[in-house]
Amino acid sequence: MDILFWFSVFLVGLWLLMRAAGTLVHAAVQTMHHYHISSSAFGIIVLASLTALPETFVAVTAALAGTESLSYGSLLGSNTVNLPIVIGLALFINGGIKIHNIIWTRRHGLFLSFAVIIASITLFDQQLTRLDGFLLLMVFALYLYSIFISEWEHAKVKKEMKTESWLWRRLHHHIEIVKKKKRHTPYLRLRHSSIVLLILGTGGLLIASNILVYSANFLSHAFGISELYVGLIGLGLGTALPEVAASLTAVKNGQASLGLSNIIGDNIATILLALGITGLIHPIDIEPVSLFVDIPLLIGVTVSFTLLLFVRPHITRTISFLSLLIFAGIIFAYTYFHCFSSLFCT
Repeated sequence: MDILFWFSVFLVGLWLLMRAAGTLVHAAVQTMHHYHISSSAFGIIVLASLTALPETFVAVTAALAGTESLSYGSLLGSNTVNLPIVIGLALFINGGIKIHNIIWTRRHGLFLSFAVIIASITLFDQQLTRLDGFLLLMVFALYLYSIFISEWEHAKVKKEMKTESWLWRRLHHHIEIVKKKKRHTPYLRLRHSSIVLLILGTGGLLIASNILVYSANFLSHAFGISELYVGLIGLGLGTALPEVAASLTAVKNGQASLGLSNIIGDNIATILLALGITGLIHPIDIEPVSLFVDIPLLIGVTVSFTLLLFVRPHITRTISFLSLLIFAGIIFAYTYFHCFSSLFCT
């Protein structure tokens, strides 16, 4: 009975996490309109930073609660599974993904591989120290700067801003949502409703993170499985759901490149921003199994995806199907090495 209760609590936490993340992004867009914040600077903050907040809140909460394996496991799991999920499920939506802005996607795909390799090197000594966290945050700051320069150049040329910049297109999508809700939702017309929603969204993330961490910790002990496995599978998949859902919606609406770029940007922010903040606030120890299984899987999936971008300009049905098999293989590897292998499990 206790297991069923805590499993229900875990699901409620996931739902609250997704709702709070959506509210926070919506409130940030509304704040831009109220206080006339620059769209270019704001787009960077929203799309390259806020998207990683669910993972960041969960990871930091888990680290502070003493469940370090849940903390970094959720980040590794999220970054490993969301690319295969989006590419694989595209098979059932549009039969594949045709990448229009292939040059941008390749460039940021390369940076994603670079970010994953840098993060893996910092974990090689089986520790995530404050120095490691600071290094990752500095790399993320350089990434934000590069995006700002790119977006500023796009903004100077109106045609490019409309056709090339996925950040502008996604920001405008959120702006249109805000405008529609303003017309149909009376309370959103309040002058300071954006501040209220920002507070509610942040508070929701904080509450949801605590619910997820404590329920996941209970379930791991109840089923006799490692916290790291629960972090990789349960929290990893759970925190990836908001971005996966957004990307699949973009693919369904004919904006496949936007959906794919969304996942790339989220992965970069997660592995640099979320892991960096976690290490800076609370240094954590890395289990040996992660060095031989979890991190190589993350590197393999990321680098393979980057190479794919340079080999083919679009993702076919065959590649989507193979991605589903890769996702199944990742789940099998996690389950085998964390639950059944005598090399790592006691």
